Amino acid sequence: MDISTLDAFLFTPNIFEQVQYQTGESFNDIDELYQINNFFDKDRGKIRFPKSAFFKESNLYLSKHNRFASMVEHLHDFIEINYVYAGECVQYVNGKKVHLSTGSFFVLDRDVAHAIEPLGEKDILINILLNDQTFSSLFLYQLEKDQSLIGKFLSDAFSEQAIHDNYMVFDTQKAPQIHTQVQLMLCEYWSNEAETDKFVGQYLQLILSELMRIYREVTSQKNQNTKLDSMTVLDYIDKHYLEITLSDLEQVFNYSGNYISNTLKKVTGKNFQETVLEKKLLVAADLLKTSDLTIDEIAEVSGFNSTSYFYRQIKKKYQLTPKKLRKQLLTTKSLG
Repeated sequence: MDISTLDAFLFTPNIFEQVQYQTGESFNDIDELYQINNFFDKDRGKIRFPKSAFFKESNLYLSKHNRFASMVEHLHDFIEINYVYAGECVQYVNGKKVHLSTGSFFVLDRDVAHAIEPLGEKDILINILLNDQTFSSLFLYQLEKDQSLIGKFLSDAFSEQAIHDNYMVFDTQKAPQIHTQVQLMLCEYWSNEAETDKFVGQYLQLILSELMRIYREVTSQKNQNTKLDSMTVLDYIDKHYLEITLSDLEQVFNYSGNYISNTLKKVTGKNFQETVLEKKLLVAADLLKTSDLTIDEIAEVSGFNSTSYFYRQIKKKYQLTPKKLRKQLLTTKSLG
């Protein structure tokens, strides 16, 4: 299969869609799920789809969502990503209505109930199921690798939103290259050639990186102040954290120190002094993980004038001494 034949394949009704169009009733195209009520979760009072129905030979499962009938409210203990290839889609997450349009990526966390309204003839929804992933492994790792203040702010904002909603929506209409990447991934998946899983995985990683780029841009724009761009202030602190003062920021941005500090507090939750400390701790943690410097040397390089103050701040933030934190970070690094 190639891109030139992909659309015809997706839009041509399959046998299950033909039956659903005639009856309006949902018929599952996975044999193991034919008797769907056999998978009723009494504790949650909802259908729970088992992993075994999807992940027989791979930890990645792709499919087209069959049109013309609703999908019953259900849950599962794996990550689900829906991509609106064409048209639109309406879902309900824990009873909340979510409207998705062409180009939308809908990422649903594990164990979250959702239902899907019937898709129309011009609606194409792609299902991407991931067996061995979590929200953190999919997205936060990419943000947390960035030791900048903006990266830390985005990581915290993403975590807060994901925990609150249990899902994320990404609009890719302004990034048409992503649609091409999805097409290439689908063609590779359904070609079933040698090393298909490897290539599909690489396409998916590229797509996820594109989604995080969109998240960065949207979140940064959303948190721009009409008078003072807090993201620009964070970037400036990133580059001058070792010697920066509030007076320096006053001269650079032509606003009072109090206004700058209060704006940072409003947007990031941290004032100027707390932001500078956050940056120093990010640098210190990175050095503990990646360098052979002694702890005293790391304290100095990170901008801490007092080793004892460095120890106290590390312990306060991570609940570990610098030595134990280094050991933990190195262990995590070797596992990753």
